[in-house]
Amino acid sequence: MTDRQATAGESAGAQGFGAGIAQKALEPLLRAVRDEIGAAKSEIGDRVTGAKRGVILAVVGGVLALVALGLLAALIVALLALSLTMWASLAVTLLVFAVAAAILLSVGIRSIGRGVPPLPRDTLTKATSHEH
Repeated sequence: MTDRQATAGESAGAQGFGAGIAQKALEPLLRAVRDEIGAAKSEIGDRVTGAKRGVILAVVGGVLALVALGLLAALIVALLALSLTMWASLAVTLLVFAVAAAILLSVGIRSIGRGVPPLPRDTLTKATSHEH
């Protein structure tokens, strides 16, 4: 074996040893990064699910608001016709639908606000608190 071959073999062995140390040193850091990415994905998924539920409630509330508007028109017609029994039934129905629409719209819009934008706030807070 020549001196050049021996030096090349020692150099490769030293590089392999150094690479092994670097890999062992980086492994906890890589694991922590993977864990944080997983936590962020989970949190974003939870927020998107909440926003989706809010959108559904808002749509249902909007549909009920349209029904309430239709019932208001029917109520005006009934008042103009001065039919007391029809007026009373339409007034009660209008009130029930209007209250239900208001509740659903309010809850739905609040849920949308919590989920948009879908940022992993808990994970980001935890990450920034570890830095300080």
